[in-house]
Amino acid sequence: MVATWNWRRKMLFLPRLEKLQDFGRIFLLVLEILYGEEWAVFFSFVFMNERLLQYIWQQQLFNKDSLVTLKGEPLQIIHPGVLNRNQGPDFLQASIRIGSTRWVGNIELHVLSSHWVSHGHEKDEFYNNVILHVVWQADKDIVLRFPTLMLSNRVSMSLLNRYDQLSASTGFIPCANQISGVPAIIKENFFERCFAERLEAKARQIAALLPQTNGSWDEVSWLMLAKQFGQPVNELAFGELAASLSWKTIARHRFNPIQIEALLFGQTRLLQIKSSQDYIMLLQKEYRFLRKKIKLFPIHFPLKFMRMRPANFPSVRLAQLAALIAREPSLFNRIIQLKNRSEVYAFFNLEISPYWQYHYRPGDKEKFRPKHPGKSFCHHLIINLIAPLKFCHGLMLNDDTEKAGAINLLCQLPPEDNCISRNFIRIGVKPVSAADTQALIHLKHHYCNQLKCLQCAIGHSIIKSS
Repeated sequence: MVATWNWRRKMLFLPRLEKLQDFGRIFLLVLEILYGEEWAVFFSFVFMNERLLQYIWQQQLFNKDSLVTLKGEPLQIIHPGVLNRNQGPDFLQASIRIGSTRWVGNIELHVLSSHWVSHGHEKDEFYNNVILHVVWQADKDIVLRFPTLMLSNRVSMSLLNRYDQLSASTGFIPCANQISGVPAIIKENFFERCFAERLEAKARQIAALLPQTNGSWDEVSWLMLAKQFGQPVNELAFGELAASLSWKTIARHRFNPIQIEALLFGQTRLLQIKSSQDYIMLLQKEYRFLRKKIKLFPIHFPLKFMRMRPANFPSVRLAQLAALIAREPSLFNRIIQLKNRSEVYAFFNLEISPYWQYHYRPGDKEKFRPKHPGKSFCHHLIINLIAPLKFCHGLMLNDDTEKAGAINLLCQLPPEDNCISRNFIRIGVKPVSAADTQALIHLKHHYCNQLKCLQCAIGHSIIKSS
């Protein structure tokens, strides 16, 4: 009667088969239903991987009561060791006690005991200091000078099922259905970590530009500024533009706004049109002269206008960029002095030349429309240019005040509105600032999309709760 009831109870969970993606997982579930958890765990080696096994060992997520080696020797784990991400054993500097003897050394993990031989470790000097071989399943008797511990009979099947649910999920993020149950303190702490990782990654990208520009912060600022004025759609084209015109070159002409516009619009091939408008013909004439004088070659990436509001047209952004160049003798010094949103708004309150007040594209019909950079565009520049630049400079000078200023800028901004932030809101994660949305973007791209649930504190909490 009890067996029949257990069978019927477990049958209620069969709808979850719709979420499983291969026959192997169905096979394990059937084994669990028919023969119990022990049999399912026994055959789970087919679907076990070393990354999960490392996680189980690192977090000690197994029954440690009365541990014994395959030879029946009593085993105590004093310290599991430090995960090794380089060549050699999986865990270093571990400490164990076998019988009455304490051992200190390295630990190697394998799904099957026979992998020790198939991986050639017995001939590798990096494995000379191994003190324990940890395996999921002992499929073959291997003669080793150190003991072997098998874990398959000490790990809960519910833990494996929880990991399987995460890795097989097809939702927005693997834990979309479970994240609401994770304690707030765990989520907040990991979001802070993701925010720091994203800001540091951007700072590393900026630092990598310095050797390419002979250490010129103005050149780095120009390269970054131009790319961000292109926004995501035209970022590559604007980046190529900045690379074709160094800051040193274009700054020589900053007292002549017409020449600056001629260089920017000419290099992006926007002047390759037939026009009877005097201003366009003047820009074409100036560009022909400057191109020959400076020996310039127009960029290859075409500018994109489709599915874009006229205020965001690349031609409008180029006109605004020209106005900024004409006004600022040193980009970098001015950018790192910006401390809050109001100063950023004032800095990018640009007066473009009269022609562009009446036109969205070279040669089009006249219609007056003011074209000042809006607040949302300024927020884009704070997130992708100003804050990373200030943070990178603070890192290189070891200036905590400047780094804190960069972080505060992002914390002052409202959250970004994009598909990632909207989907996180849908599953109950509501950002309150741009710092939060930057953290969520990093989480999505570098953890969720890559199924790094084992390296994520949120995923760890979900798996461990089983």
